[in-house]
Amino acid sequence: MNSIVLAGKVADINLDNNTFKLCVERNYRNDKGEYESDTFICKPWKGMNNYLSSYLNNDDVLIIKGQLISEDNICTILIDQFSLMYRPKKKITT
Repeated sequence: MNSIVLAGKVADINLDNNTFKLCVERNYRNDKGEYESDTFICKPWKGMNNYLSSYLNNDDVLIIKGQLISEDNICTILIDQFSLMYRPKKKITT
């Protein structure tokens, strides 16, 4: 069974190939006492492309569920479900 569930912060939305990166913080600290993160390339499944491209913002925090696929020796997560957990408030400038 090929199934993966991750929670992380959205970065580098690429509308040209309908992908974005999900930065996932590790659950332990390194030798310096800091949390490191891993970055995964995510690709929405079929009809989610238009919805996510118009709805998703950098720094949104998502939980995604999908499959791990390999395209041209690059691992990508093919998303079949997602849930928005947090959206940072936009700063109002005057």
